[in-house]
Amino acid sequence: MIVCVGEALIDMVEKSVQQDVCFFPKPGGSPYNTAMAAARAGATVGFFGSISNDSFGRKLMNRLSEENVSVKYVNQCTEPTALAFVQIQEHGEPEYSFYFNKTSMTAFNAEKTVQLINDLHAISCVMFGSISLVVEPTATLLESLLLSIVGTPYRPLISFDPNIRLLVIRDRALYLEQFYKIVAHADIVKVSHADISYVMPELSLEAALEELTMQGPSLVVGTRGSQGAICIKRNADGTLIRCEVPGRMVTVADTVGAGDTFHGALLAKLQSMGKLNRESLNSLTKEELAHILEFAVTASALVCTRYGAEPPNLKEINAMLLQ
Repeated sequence: MIVCVGEALIDMVEKSVQQDVCFFPKPGGSPYNTAMAAARAGATVGFFGSISNDSFGRKLMNRLSEENVSVKYVNQCTEPTALAFVQIQEHGEPEYSFYFNKTSMTAFNAEKTVQLINDLHAISCVMFGSISLVVEPTATLLESLLLSIVGTPYRPLISFDPNIRLLVIRDRALYLEQFYKIVAHADIVKVSHADISYVMPELSLEAALEELTMQGPSLVVGTRGSQGAICIKRNADGTLIRCEVPGRMVTVADTVGAGDTFHGALLAKLQSMGKLNRESLNSLTKEELAHILEFAVTASALVCTRYGAEPPNLKEINAMLLQ
């Protein structure tokens, strides 16, 4: 099982309706979206995080259940659901405003943490990322969870997507310290070109990926929007394999959830190929990497044809791959 750790919230997505600007509620939160994307792409998935018992929270929970995402590690809380208002810019990129003080974003349940740690023998990968690693007290609690996981004998793979949102970062130096600490424990790191522009503004995407592989991960993947994706894999002997695939041309509605869908599809494909373990990950060939990246790029392209984070299912991804 893949377990995605972090926030679940409601994206209030901007859309023009009869010359008025309206905001439509869509399930969101990067780890939540990643779980949904992985499940729809055929993976066995669970979600770890807090979800409110209000009407928005019930919408989030029902959607997980409908997609067979395990809610065993979900803390259902009384705090209201966190919100993100999403305004789409002219170039199609989303701009976010977050509202999460005293909401489900900051709720935590120690019992669910113990359950997750006790089940690590049955979990192949734990995904961390996004604003839940920045906002306190969640950031400190999840860092403790990460350290607990990597210190167990049943240590699963760790996959990390920083999904940087500048509005929630108050101290760049402190953020970079935390970023590199997580990277050092990760086996897979997925970053966007925008993430690298913030973390390593002096480097190209490919140079930054190479630098990150030196910090510990076996596989570092960079997304480049419509230009596709590139990855660097570090072999056991320290040599590197580089693989690149182009993007797919689609009519873009918005790009909300594109990176999350890529990450979820990437993990799902690794799981379906039997590669979601340390030995198999380390032995991936360039041909296998290209196959995995093409699958993830295709899933990411499809989600861009829809409003909000609505990842495609396996049938839809495979149909586009045949085109």
